[in-house]
Amino acid sequence: MDWSPDAYEPSRREDDGNPIWTERSNWMARTARIIAPVTAAVIVASALAAAPGAVAQTGDANIDAWLTGIKERHSGKSINMLMASQPSTTAYQEIIEPFEAATGVTVNIDPLEEGAMLEKQVLECQRGSDDYDVWMTAVEGVSFFADAGCEVALDDRIAGVPAFYDFADLVPAYSDLFNVGGSQYAIPFAGETVFLMYRKDVFEERGYVVPTTWDELAILAENIKAEGTMDGVVFRARKGWEFTYTYSIFLFPSGGQMFDAGTTTPNIDMDGSRAALDYMIRLKESGPLGIESFSFPEAWQAFQTGTVAMAVEASASAPEMENAETSLVAGNVGYAPLPAGPAGAFSGVWGWRLGGNSKSTEQDLAWDVSAWLTGKQSQAAYLAAGGIPSRTSAFADPALQEKYPFFPATLQALDQAAALAATGQTVVAKIPEWNEVSNVIGDYGSQAFAGQISSADALARMQADISELMTK
Repeated sequence: MDWSPDAYEPSRREDDGNPIWTERSNWMARTARIIAPVTAAVIVASALAAAPGAVAQTGDANIDAWLTGIKERHSGKSINMLMASQPSTTAYQEIIEPFEAATGVTVNIDPLEEGAMLEKQVLECQRGSDDYDVWMTAVEGVSFFADAGCEVALDDRIAGVPAFYDFADLVPAYSDLFNVGGSQYAIPFAGETVFLMYRKDVFEERGYVVPTTWDELAILAENIKAEGTMDGVVFRARKGWEFTYTYSIFLFPSGGQMFDAGTTTPNIDMDGSRAALDYMIRLKESGPLGIESFSFPEAWQAFQTGTVAMAVEASASAPEMENAETSLVAGNVGYAPLPAGPAGAFSGVWGWRLGGNSKSTEQDLAWDVSAWLTGKQSQAAYLAAGGIPSRTSAFADPALQEKYPFFPATLQALDQAAALAATGQTVVAKIPEWNEVSNVIGDYGSQAFAGQISSADALARMQADISELMTK
């Protein structure tokens, strides 16, 4: 999707999850803090601070004083938030209630389908609207809104945040996603990477071994499919950015790339890139019927309904897999880091954030609401309500690791993301042309996936079109 106002087409639909990766020189060192322990007292305090239905007094004098100050300044006011319809938004609708009760502020959360939300944000930015004070988007949106002057830098806000908020506790890989030109323009709240999900009960019953290489995964998926009782593997393959998202998962372990490391020189037409595309085509035969049209809802549903043995999916999908109200496989899912390819084992980082509309007339209150929702004091209740984690203390807590069995695999996937960063490559190039580049890869790649053109032809066309884009 081209985020420039002149090129934007309101009728053009783009779904959620635009992936992004940023390179920061100290990224890997800061990510090491993920393993820092968190005390039980912190978790208890967090639960008291944000439990749904809590009274105004949280039991923490610092938080109570902060809430009292907000009430004195803003009681009776309202804030409007534009959000995507997803589990973290639902969690926010739940954990905002004690904030409203304590401050007298009304927070209106407007959830839309993710593609519609992104379109609306661009239009709101173009017309200089103040209808929304806070909005949610992925990092391509942050760069666009910052460049267009529609979003406010948060550095001064972060510097003055109360100690209990603990900005440093945010997973560095997630918070760095939203740093544009050295300034923080948004706060992460639903970070994600990619891992392998598998039917733990089926694997134990049939004696399957969790694959540690992509070759092992392909062979196992083929064998499961041949048994005739379930499909072997599922992933997203819909034409456009969804295909590019999945392709990037297989690309780097296969020895491929999109650009020469650390440059904007296209170099996708190479053996490793073709190997990754051929591998996806191979896996297609072990997947569900119609996989070429699968976005994340279809891929998630296929796994949730128990018809597929394995899924290559975002860590953000795990809470839904463990939701017994909607998932038939809850409690029977295993999580593992992505298998290794010939060039190594790599993953990437994606996610969502909250940012402030620069046209809002309630900048202070917009930040206060964002701080309540994303702060450490609310994390326990946020997770309990089905939110997607973004804090190191949550990932590192043994009790939470036991409660959320996908946490350890998420940490391993973040290690794989750090390994990719060490090569100088990213799953998304941080360039203005990225959305156009993504569409080129996703369009030609999906044509090869559907058997309409050869993988060699697809890569040659990608190379030619991307090269032309980069010389405009």
